[in-house]
Amino acid sequence: MIELSYLSISKDWYGDPVQPALDVGLVIEDQHLVFGGRRKAPAVNVDGFKALEFYEGLWEADCVELFLGFVGSERYLEINLAPNGSWAIFVFSNYRKREEVLSDYTPKVFSKSDKDSWASQIKIEKNLLLDNLLNSEVQQGKAETFLYNITGVLADSHKLRYLTLESGTQTEPDFHLDNLRKTKL
Repeated sequence: MIELSYLSISKDWYGDPVQPALDVGLVIEDQHLVFGGRRKAPAVNVDGFKALEFYEGLWEADCVELFLGFVGSERYLEINLAPNGSWAIFVFSNYRKREEVLSDYTPKVFSKSDKDSWASQIKIEKNLLLDNLLNSEVQQGKAETFLYNITGVLADSHKLRYLTLESGTQTEPDFHLDNLRKTKL
């Protein structure tokens, strides 16, 4: 695993405390983006999916999510990562309009878990991000500022809890809203 600087999300969408907190981290290196999460609690994985493989629907149990776009573009990516290293990458042309599922891509994924904690990371080539985010609105070479939000879903006490670094003003969780992709990278 790569050493990331982690931030803790200790409240859910509604402001209720989350204990233990969900730690999330993100870094863009010269050629790669590395994104991950960790928690000092037993992992809850979706039944029926295999570790380190593509799976759609990870948000039905514990997972961390990265929503990534550029200033001036409606296009964005959603990257999901489960405690056991299962992953999914989706390309959207605008709000919730899915354009592509990158299920044939093979990222580098790392995970470890035991009965008391879990940690997982995904490493993605920067060119894959650029190729899927750039369009006529944002020309190659001019898009240097990524906007992002890191979110999470936790299956605590048999109910789903929604967490986000950037708070929204709407009453129900919706991580796809572009006003939540605020943080520059």
